[in-house]
Amino acid sequence: MSSKITGKFIDVFDEVLSYFDMDHQFMREVPESTLNTTSPYSVLVGVSGATEGNVMFGSGKKTVLEIAAKLMGINKIDNIDIYVQSAIADLYSDFCKRVLGSLAYEGNVFSSEPTYISGENMKVMISQTEAMNLFFRVNGERFQIAYSLVKSNG
Repeated sequence: MSSKITGKFIDVFDEVLSYFDMDHQFMREVPESTLNTTSPYSVLVGVSGATEGNVMFGSGKKTVLEIAAKLMGINKIDNIDIYVQSAIADLYSDFCKRVLGSLAYEGNVFSSEPTYISGENMKVMISQTEAMNLFFRVNGERFQIAYSLVKSNG
C-alpha cells in the first residue's frame, strides 16, 4: 500500500505546486520508525474511516509565506499570522482529501481539523508508528510530507 500512496502524494504535490507556479522537485522517500518532522512550520492532519492514520507536512518559513501569498492572492507576506496559518492548514487538509479520494477505497475517509505547529527547533513526533517521509525541494527549500496510513479493517 505504501508505494501506491507515495505515488499519489507525489502526483498531488506536483499538481498543486504547478498550479501555484512554484519550482518544485521530489527528492527522496525515507522509511522511518516514527511519524516525525523537524521543520519549524508543521501541520498535522488525522485520518479515519476506510483509511486511518496521520499525515504531517513540514517546511520552512519562506515556503509557508510563498504558498500563503499565492493562496491569498497577495504579492508578498512578511509575517505568519492567524490568516496564513489558516490558509496553509486548509490547503494541507484539502491535499490529504485529494490523495485519499484518489485511492478509491470502499467506504468514507474523514480528516480531522488540521493542527498547526510552529517554532524554531520544533520537533513533532508520534512514536511507535512506522511512517514514510517524502522529501521535496520547493523554491530551494526543503519540504516534507510524513505519513502513516493503513487501510481500515472495519
